[in-house]
Amino acid sequence: MTTRELLDLLAYWQPALRLADWDIEVRAKTRKALGGDDGECEAYPDIKEAVIGVVRGLPSSQFADHETILVHELVHCHLERLRTSTNEKEVEQAVEDLSKAFVKVRRNG
Repeated sequence: MTTRELLDLLAYWQPALRLADWDIEVRAKTRKALGGDDGECEAYPDIKEAVIGVVRGLPSSQFADHETILVHELVHCHLERLRTSTNEKEVEQAVEDLSKAFVKVRRNG
C-alpha cells in the first residue's frame, strides 16, 4: 500500500465518516516505524487535525486489510475524546467493531 493509494481511500472515507472539516495527513509506513502495529493515529479533536500511519506491507492480522486499518484509525478521530485510562480496551473494541462494519457495508452495499 502506497501513500497515494491511502490518499485515494481517504478521499472516500474522510467525508463518509464526517471528517471533511478535519486536516488529516496519512502516510504508508514500515511496521518498524509503527512500533510493530498495523496503524496509528495521533488525533487532536480540539483542532480537528490528525496524523495517521498505515503499514506499507501486509497487515499482521488475517482479518484486516489496508482499507479497514485506515477506517479504524479514522474512527479514532471521533472517539479519542472518550478514551480514558480506565476504558481504553472498551473504546478500542468499539473502534474495531465500527471500522469493520463500515467497510463491510461499503463492500456489500
